[in-house]
Amino acid sequence: MRTELWVCQAWLSHVGPQPAWETLGLSVEPLALPAPPSDPNDEQSHQLYRDTLAHVILSAMESGSVVVTAGGWECGKGTWVEPWWAGIVTAVKGDGTIVGAHPNGRIDNEIVDLHQGQVLCVRLADSSKDEQPHSSILKTAVARIRAQGDFFSRKEYSAFGVDAMDDWIGQMETVQYFCPPCQAKAQAGWRSAMTVARAMTHRSGAAAAFLRRQLPGFPPDAKPRIMQAASYYDQIIAMLNHALIDSGSGNYRQFIGDIRQQKIHADRVLRPIKDLLATAADEMERALAAMK
Repeated sequence: MRTELWVCQAWLSHVGPQPAWETLGLSVEPLALPAPPSDPNDEQSHQLYRDTLAHVILSAMESGSVVVTAGGWECGKGTWVEPWWAGIVTAVKGDGTIVGAHPNGRIDNEIVDLHQGQVLCVRLADSSKDEQPHSSILKTAVARIRAQGDFFSRKEYSAFGVDAMDDWIGQMETVQYFCPPCQAKAQAGWRSAMTVARAMTHRSGAAAAFLRRQLPGFPPDAKPRIMQAASYYDQIIAMLNHALIDSGSGNYRQFIGDIRQQKIHADRVLRPIKDLLATAADEMERALAAMK
């Protein structure tokens, strides 16, 4: 989460190790990118860098990989595009311009800022591999919720799982309008609050659906734990839907800006959601124990 804008994002490099991708039928490897020039004013070095970057990406695409980026979109040319959202590279033009498909619906959005570790080559995995749910998926989920390990420990502009929930709760309780810059620019601090909550509901739904879809492959002793973890994600969605969907006083648009109501929301909704996440991680850890 970036506290000046307050967004939730799912960085591709944090999805999990290779066995987790293979369970989804994919083989994924980071694409090695050239180092950007150290001198921002050296136009010749920048041109060489752009040409090399275009060549690396085009070569990966021509070899049969789908190249995916975790962001880096040009957002200053009038078309709506969120610069940090993931998308797929669709073409490398003759002049070295890189374009791609973004959730805004366009497939020709320019990509201008690519970072090592956030650009991946995706292929279909070897179909002969075991397609049963792999314990690495649950281990990754538990580590993400508990904000543990190199992937999910706090960084300058990011936090994960229960660690991120503490930030979300603190911001809701102590910062009027939740996102003061959003309020100052467009009288819309509530939109930033909704962005975080919508992301949480969407990803909770995806997690619950994935756990249930994979249920037949788990051993009998693990299945009740998996079902219970999925039910906790359902409860998270139900708790946030009141602030997102209901038209009454409990809707973000109605109460963001009233610090007293924000504190009530943090106490009645966000803290219980943090507890549900932690309990879901406990259930997945019990499922892991049952798989040994």
